[in-house]
Amino acid sequence: MLDFIQSVLILTPEPEVSINQTIPKRRFPMPKKKAFDAKKLVKMVKDETHQQEIMKAFGFKTAGQVKAAYFRALVESGEVPGIIGGRGPSKAAKVKPIGVGKRGSIILPAEKVAELGIVAGDKFTVRKTRAGIALKKI
Repeated sequence: MLDFIQSVLILTPEPEVSINQTIPKRRFPMPKKKAFDAKKLVKMVKDETHQQEIMKAFGFKTAGQVKAAYFRALVESGEVPGIIGGRGPSKAAKVKPIGVGKRGSIILPAEKVAELGIVAGDKFTVRKTRAGIALKKI
């Protein structure tokens, strides 16, 4: 019996998997925004129409859809400003590389030392984090 198991293990090919092979991710597209008459929606809300009636009139299924559509309608009509955000261009400062000397010393530019308030003789603990490394002043 042991010979049979060994022969099966030897003869069974291993699946070929490349290190660079990626597993396809399932991506679900966001539902399309429902088209609606913005002026009519704003008027119904200002007339204090019940939310259930608004949902029936426009075919919304949830209160969240009503609120999102109402906000879009207010922005389109200019009654409230739109929210600025998202992944726009960042205003990050220029990044200067930080080096490591021959003896393992970390070399920081003088501007960075002054910006961080580091003075000669300061001591730090170093630990590895998910983002990289963290220095903590003792």
